[in-house]
Amino acid sequence: MAKDYFIDSSFLREVDSPALLVYRKVVEANIGNMGHILGGFASLRPHVKTDKILEVVRMLQARNIDKFKCATIAEAEMLGMAEAGGCAVGLPAKRSQGEEAV
Repeated sequence: MAKDYFIDSSFLREVDSPALLVYRKVVEANIGNMGHILGGFASLRPHVKTDKILEVVRMLQARNIDKFKCATIAEAEMLGMAEAGGCAVGLPAKRSQGEEAV
């Protein structure tokens, strides 16, 4: 398994730093595991704060997952770019003092 995560040093010379590298096979396996645990994807509404990556949202959409949760305007905008079928925005129950309503 460890060799699956090996990155050739010649590749790293071509990547700007800082960078986020995502193992597509691992993400796809994790999505499949979620579906297996839940017995399907119908009830799944993942929170995008865990990935905040448009490409990961599109990977979820490829599995017919099209309803999401988010907590920020930026996350909602990203879901708009993905043309998500649903977006539930969760806001804090109580705002801190001096914070304006959205």
